[in-house]
Order: sequence, then C-alpha cells, then structure tokens
Amino acid sequence: MDNVDSTRPSRGVDVIQYGTDCMKLTFLGATQTVTGSKFLIETKDRRILLDCGLFQGSKELRLRNWEAPPVDPKSIDAVVLTHAHIDHTGYLPRLVAHGYKGPVFATSATVDLARILLPDAGHLQEEEANYRNKHHLTKHKPALPLYTVSDAMSSVHVIDSFSAHGDYREILRWLAGFKRAPRTTFLVHGEPAAAAAMKDHIVVSHKGWGVEIPAYRQTFEIN
Repeated sequence: MDNVDSTRPSRGVDVIQYGTDCMKLTFLGATQTVTGSKFLIETKDRRILLDCGLFQGSKELRLRNWEAPPVDPKSIDAVVLTHAHIDHTGYLPRLVAHGYKGPVFATSATVDLARILLPDAGHLQEEEANYRNKHHLTKHKPALPLYTVSDAMSSVHVIDSFSAHGDYREILRWLAGFKRAPRTTFLVHGEPAAAAAMKDHIVVSHKGWGVEIPAYRQTFEIN
C-alpha cells in the first residue's frame, strides 16, 4: 500500500480548489459508472466516507477492488452507508481488513440487509475462487477470494438516514425545489452518456447552475 499523508488525497488524485478554508469532497467511485460508490468528505479535523461500495461489471472496474484502498483506512473517522446494495456496501470487508476500526453508520433496515448481503457476497467470492482453482481457470496459484464470509462479518451501527437512490424524474423534481442555484451540482452513479444527458438538461433548465461530472479519484474543495 502506498504511503498516504492523512491530510492529503492519495497519489493520482486531481484536485479542484474553490477556496482556502473549505471542506473537501473526493469521488472514489460511482463516477462515470454505476458501481463502487465511495465519497470521501474531509474537513479540518474529520474524514467521513459516504458509502463503501464494490466495483462491479467490466474487468477494468473489478480490478479496482483489488488495489490498495485509495485512502488510508486508519485515517477515516466514520463510514456512513446510504443503503445495503453491494455497490454501496460491498467494499466494507476490504476496508476493515486494511485496518479500518471506526464506526459504520446506517439505518436499521440497511443494517439488517447488510448482515445478509455482505456474508453472502463473501460466500460468492469463496465459491468463485474455489471453482477457478478446481478447474485450473486462473493464472494465480491459488486464486483467492476478494474477501471471505468471515471477513464480511463486520458490525454496523444505526443512525437515521435515507436512501441515496432516485430515478431521472425524481432527481429533476428534487432539483426544481431549490430556491436558489447551488454553486455546483455533482452527478454520480450513472454511465457517461446518461450523466452527460442529465447535465445538459440541468444546464438548459436551470440557467446559471454549475454542473460537474467528476472523474474517478477527483477532489473538489468547497468553502
């Protein structure tokens, strides 16, 4: 794992600065794809990871799950899970295995589902590795699971929250309720063409709004 200065983003992270005394938001997943949701929120003295999702889909995306964590897990103060889908929670066992020891917050419903989905995801990882080893379908000797059932048995604590999911019309309806334009609207959790179409619609419908489609590991500083 790379040495990570806990006051700075990881190597290879683009930084866009809006001010000098500000909060920092880094997009570590669900950027120009619909999986791997992870958003790092940093203030002067806190680091909060919003969602801890697994990348799914193409091999290029799945390989990101095997990389060293994009931020030192020991430097994170808390993890907040918006809901239990694996692309929002499935990286949590890896984060814990790399040294995260802080609290994990979610709603009671998310906790209940995560206690089922995470061990099941670990079981599927183990089954996949066993199958590849048995049938010699791997260049690794042996193939290993990303994490195991045992790794997945991590605890989550309950706080009030809400689901982060909304469809195209729901999002536009929510944005229409703003009385004044936010400085920047970030579009995540969407494929590039869909995100670009949404951006064009917002720019045309809400003149003066700034809209960003962040890149993987891109950081914005917000004052």
